[in-house]
Amino acid sequence: MERAGVRVIRPLIDSLESALAALCRRQGLPVLKNPCPVDGHTRRAEMRTLLSALEARCPGANAHLLTALQKEREQELRNE
Repeated sequence: MERAGVRVIRPLIDSLESALAALCRRQGLPVLKNPCPVDGHTRRAEMRTLLSALEARCPGANAHLLTALQKEREQELRNE
């Protein structure tokens, strides 16, 4: 969102959704349904489906993508 001058911070980007769901269950935390009327019909939902299919076809793909994101993040920090 550079054009808007907004820096997006995603502290849980490296966390697996399944691990977060398990943690919520163990801790008894409520999980709320997203009230957005387009929830599940977004580019994010499309990407989730695509990444799941990629991981099923190429086991380890998600880990490789996360490593690439981490390296990019480190490069950005060095250039700031």
